[in-house]
Amino acid sequence: MTNAMNAAIDPIILGVYYSETTERVGSGGTTKDVRQRIFWFAVQLSQTKCVLEPLNDQGLPGGFKRVVTLEELLSRYTLDPEHYMASIHPVLVSLKRKIGPLEGYVNTSGFTDAEQRVFASLQIEGQLARHEREGWTRQRLVRHLLQTMPEHDHIRYTFASRLNTRSISLRKEGRLDAAIDSYLKALKSHPNDDHLHFNLARAYFEKGDMEGCREMLAKALAINPHLAEARRFQAFLRQNDG
Repeated sequence: MTNAMNAAIDPIILGVYYSETTERVGSGGTTKDVRQRIFWFAVQLSQTKCVLEPLNDQGLPGGFKRVVTLEELLSRYTLDPEHYMASIHPVLVSLKRKIGPLEGYVNTSGFTDAEQRVFASLQIEGQLARHEREGWTRQRLVRHLLQTMPEHDHIRYTFASRLNTRSISLRKEGRLDAAIDSYLKALKSHPNDDHLHFNLARAYFEKGDMEGCREMLAKALAINPHLAEARRFQAFLRQNDG
């Protein structure tokens, strides 16, 4: 069953994400918290499996590859579509133009250093490549990823949509703090989504945070004054004040 689920979708580029860690340095009165941010290039291989590769100082992938589940990606990493569009997307566009959609051997002799690095990153090798469908080669995978590479708005929308689905599940499970954190992360990526604000209002309501609930309903209606669910919810709160 797991293998069937893993083969349910074609691989696709997910963009650039970052992880953050906080480390306390110094001693005595000079102690301070230092936050470190690491950027990662992400490719989704299957329904549940993603591969991350850290970016170097030039904003290009290189080094070891880390395998995470889609759930881990959504919960522990934050999307940075601007970083993706600035550093990696232009290289992907030039690679797509040079390689083309046709099958066959890819001559990399005319690639720039950046193109060489990204081309190597897109060739998922070894144990990580078991997502490949029968007959797929590493270079066919590269072509597929280039032909389906997402743009800025699509990346933001997909990330927010997935977080919204995850947040709804967390709320239904009663994990309200986790659901709220997930909604807030989604809103960073898609701040003008009226349904995200409305769903976050529901989570605040279930937690008992009426101030947060009212604030999110007001924001949802400011974005979309015709959102009937939000108007009904707002009317319900007014009727039950006190």
